[in-house]
Amino acid sequence: MREIFSDYGIVIHEKDGKYFFTTDSGGSVSRDITFELSKEDAQKAQISEEEAYWVIIKYQKLGKFNF
Repeated sequence: MREIFSDYGIVIHEKDGKYFFTTDSGGSVSRDITFELSKEDAQKAQISEEEAYWVIIKYQKLGKFNF
């Protein structure tokens, strides 16, 4: 995987044309959460911390992961 972005607590990787978003779950016992996302959402998450937050919410609602 190739890291393409890292800031404000998130990392975005690209591998074979697929994009992956990694962040931690927060809380007292945090764990890394990684999920696949679209190229468009990967680009959106890089704009600002607020945009990254909305990407996380979108994929959580889609059932891609649970905190």
